[in-house]
Amino acid sequence: MPCQNFVVYEHDVYVQVEINKILELGVDPSRIIFANPAKPASHIRQAAALGVDTMTFDNETELHKIKSLYPAAKYV
Repeated sequence: MPCQNFVVYEHDVYVQVEINKILELGVDPSRIIFANPAKPASHIRQAAALGVDTMTFDNETELHKIKSLYPAAKYV
């Protein structure tokens, strides 16, 4: 059965400065995964402001932190 619903992410970023640099290159925020396992709250807020909504989490604490700061975020 072919996979019909998938997203190809082009850029895996770990810190806010990387998000900014990738966006400056013209990459659409929907093509970015914020994959830092311990994201600072300020970086989550900045990602939200910039439309970077896909994030990873490594534990329940990180999941709750993301959810409280960026309820619309998507998780992988």
